[in-house]
Amino acid sequence: IVKFLCKKRVAAFFLLILIPFMIALSYREYFFPLYVEQFGIDEVQIGRIYLGCGVLVLYIGPYLSKRILKMFGAGKSIMLASLCMAFNMAFFFLMPNLFSVIAGMVILSVVISFAYTCQYTYYERMRECSEVGMGNAMGIYSMFENLGQTIGPIVYGAALMLGNRMGIGLLFVLMILMVGLFIIFGFRREKSSDTVF
Repeated sequence: IVKFLCKKRVAAFFLLILIPFMIALSYREYFFPLYVEQFGIDEVQIGRIYLGCGVLVLYIGPYLSKRILKMFGAGKSIMLASLCMAFNMAFFFLMPNLFSVIAGMVILSVVISFAYTCQYTYYERMRECSEVGMGNAMGIYSMFENLGQTIGPIVYGAALMLGNRMGIGLLFVLMILMVGLFIIFGFRREKSSDTVF
């Protein structure tokens, strides 16, 4: 397992794509309810927004993920998902108001609808996963997925100490940086037997 995690492409995927993406989801669970409360939106209305976004994911997810994987391949699709999450933060940074944060929830839901499938597809097609065994590989995937979700509110809380706008702006820059590093260290075309891309 240690040898598996030390593989450059595996480490790049976990550290530069999966964990930052799972942290970015705290926009929905952590930042959104805190921000909209100041506009008088209560828990019931927040729940309705969550429900509407969930329905959106259920209905467009299967179609959108299939189309995006076909158009871009798994490697470019996961980068697209991370970039969309980053520019969702940039949208709020440029227009920090109620409209942008609710629009951001819709954008985030659209991204989630295809991102999970693309990430799973990219990961399971990696030759390194076959070598370590798919059961072991998926167990490690779940561990890093949960790690990102766990530290997400901590990262958001620390960033928002700079203020809502500057904190989200900082997270946007970090997300862009992570994708750039992934392109440098993790994104490369393999031999035809490896169908990640």
